[in-house]
Amino acid sequence: GAGSTAQYPSGNTGGANQLEDVCSESSLQTLDGLRSCHNRCQTHLCCFTTDPKLADQNCAGLIPAGCSAYEPCKKLIFPSAGTEPAVSPTALLTQEETEKQVYDACYFGNDPTRVTEELVTNCHAVCAERLCCFSDYSLQSSCRSTLGDDECELYSLCEQLVTENGVASDALDVEENEFGVDELCIDKVAVDSNLFSACREVCERRSCCFESDPSYSCYDMEKDWCDEYEACAFVDYKFYEKGST
Repeated sequence: GAGSTAQYPSGNTGGANQLEDVCSESSLQTLDGLRSCHNRCQTHLCCFTTDPKLADQNCAGLIPAGCSAYEPCKKLIFPSAGTEPAVSPTALLTQEETEKQVYDACYFGNDPTRVTEELVTNCHAVCAERLCCFSDYSLQSSCRSTLGDDECELYSLCEQLVTENGVASDALDVEENEFGVDELCIDKVAVDSNLFSACREVCERRSCCFESDPSYSCYDMEKDWCDEYEACAFVDYKFYEKGST
């Protein structure tokens, strides 16, 4: 059946090359690239926070091997060639000024033709240190509870950089946005190749949960979040716990 032709899940191999590619400078000049990079990196953004407000959230000391493996993700938070800014770009601005700066850099309304590399780059520069507002809320790397909704809302336009924001690009997207992993990843995937693809694509969103290389795996770090995607076992995505082979 369709299941037998499945390649070994890409999430289990070549983590380093994939991260380098998906978070390369050219990739981060496109919305798709930013979203893919954020998707891969969102569990490890805590490795790179230097913002004093987020000092307690920095996890570099807790998972040094993981942070080293996820080094390409640093470009997501420090876009100018990965160098840390002397002072956070919006640190000295009032709330109104911050909101205006974000609007000026990021607003494109419903006009996809305005989404140029320049817009994406400028918007990313303003948003970078607050992308953690839009990581999955249950993750340790989410900074929404630390910063508060008020501060994160000033950056609300940044969300379009890292989430689909309800903009479905094709029928598969519609299906994925409408149905969760438990509806898509069922035993029927063995006989229904469309369902198999839809399930596989949903599972890719949390690919670090299924990494066999411990330095790329986020399973121990975010077990509850990963366990929500247990049904991915139907398409050969399985958790690798410490001590299991």
